[in-house]
Amino acid sequence: MVAAARIGGWTAIKNINDPHVKEIADFAVTENNKQSGDKLKLKSVIKGETQVVSGTNYRLILTVLIHEVNYGRLIE
Repeated sequence: MVAAARIGGWTAIKNINDPHVKEIADFAVTENNKQSGDKLKLKSVIKGETQVVSGTNYRLILTVLIHEVNYGRLIE
């Protein structure tokens, strides 16, 4: 799923098509929509990184649809 990570550092995700990465991206968009009132829809994951600390943090670059128009947007 993800590249071996050194503790505390960010490491690129090797397979952005992994179902777990998609699940995390969907969660991020859903939570963003709840908090902001946006109606974004995930189109794709462009790239991402993980950080191992007391768990795993994800930093994803996503393409989302806003009113059926493509926009790139960083949601951390």
